Amino acid sequence: MPIELKPNFELEKHLTTALKNIIMNKLDESAYIILKQEYVGYAGRSIWEFIDHLLTTYGEKTDDMIKATLAALTEEFDCTGASLEALYI
Repeated sequence: MPIELKPNFELEKHLTTALKNIIMNKLDESAYIILKQEYVGYAGRSIWEFIDHLLTTYGEKTDDMIKATLAALTEEFDCTGASLEALYI
């Protein structure tokens, strides 16, 4: 018996707002300030506009780049010589 998915526009609105906020909190505003509108700021921009702008401006990642990033993230962290500042940079 197939699962029937019902549109949940309220959930979609919250999720896309959360994704947009993640992007805005993790990147410097200079990366996306061109999307800012005069009176409403970023409120009128969709998550898809942000993603399209970032991919168009800063390029797509290759499979090799993604694999290298994942490998670096899964390496054992050596905390013997790390400072607190290094953890947050």
